[in-house]
Amino acid sequence: MFGRGMSKKRKRQPEVPEQPDPIEDGALDGAGMEDSEGEDAAEPSADPSEEEIRRLQEELSDANDRILRIAAEFDNYKKRTIREQTAARARAQGEVVTQLLEALDDLERVVGLEESDATVHDVVMGVHMVERKLQQELETLGTERVAWEGEVFDPNFHEAIGALPVPEDKEPGTIATVVQRGYRLGDTLLRAARVLVYITPETDGVDEPSEEA
Repeated sequence: MFGRGMSKKRKRQPEVPEQPDPIEDGALDGAGMEDSEGEDAAEPSADPSEEEIRRLQEELSDANDRILRIAAEFDNYKKRTIREQTAARARAQGEVVTQLLEALDDLERVVGLEESDATVHDVVMGVHMVERKLQQELETLGTERVAWEGEVFDPNFHEAIGALPVPEDKEPGTIATVVQRGYRLGDTLLRAARVLVYITPETDGVDEPSEEA
């Protein structure tokens, strides 16, 4: 029985095909290389290139040049504006003085009258002539008076320095006397007029005694 058992053939195990070694075939190496290459490509370079630095330096230099040029142009514009304003002011002052020269000539003629020959009437007439000429020249320049006797008092143009009781033929709140003339140039008030104003006298509230009593 023992011998018979020895003579029996052993059953053969099925053969398993050999699997390729991923390490030897380089499969893992390829996958790892792809991942590492992707990570390297996704990360930007930390340091700018020399060309980028040069470009930024040129842009900064151009910006500085533009700023300096604009500052110089503005300074020239400001100086030119000041010169033009000064020249315009001088021309305007010259025109005003020129307009007043004739009136000054007339005033000098009045002052030059001989005391022995001149009368009071001559002096007064000469002064009136100069005053009228000055008023005409001021009107030519666009200047006008802002206060006349009988006008309604206007605090925008008049300065009340006193009050007078209103007479029967006058209205309260009107100008009684112009103490100092006021003038305006267009819409600009040059000087307010100083005036006396008519007002209604205030009563103390006590009734006067009747004549019948």
